[in-house]
Amino acid sequence: MRHVMSKNGLSLLIISVALGGCVAAPTPQVSPTIPAEFWGEWTLDTEFCGHDGDDLDQRIFVEAEYVGYFENTYDVETVRRAGNVLSVSYAPKPDADILPVEYLRLSPDGDRLFTSGKPEATGFARCP
Repeated sequence: MRHVMSKNGLSLLIISVALGGCVAAPTPQVSPTIPAEFWGEWTLDTEFCGHDGDDLDQRIFVEAEYVGYFENTYDVETVRRAGNVLSVSYAPKPDADILPVEYLRLSPDGDRLFTSGKPEATGFARCP
């Protein structure tokens, strides 16, 4: 803080603020693909790991360029990443009967995947 005398004789008080401790929110990284640590087969029940059948809604498949579950696969257009959270936009798919997940969040240990479309409390377990 310091005093400065202006031209007309009035004193002005100038307060300088150090911004060293202020940190701006990270800018999301934008990519056309999903990062590798999110890839794989994820399930609500590990009995469904590796099993093809009518109960595919218990599993979600994540690859670099698509996300799929049940009988639907959605092609990724843009991925925005902020830490361990992805916001995903997809190529239009007019024949889809289920809406795609809008975000994917990876647990800190990488063993659980949480999405906008399934139970947030438990998430999906990574299949071996």
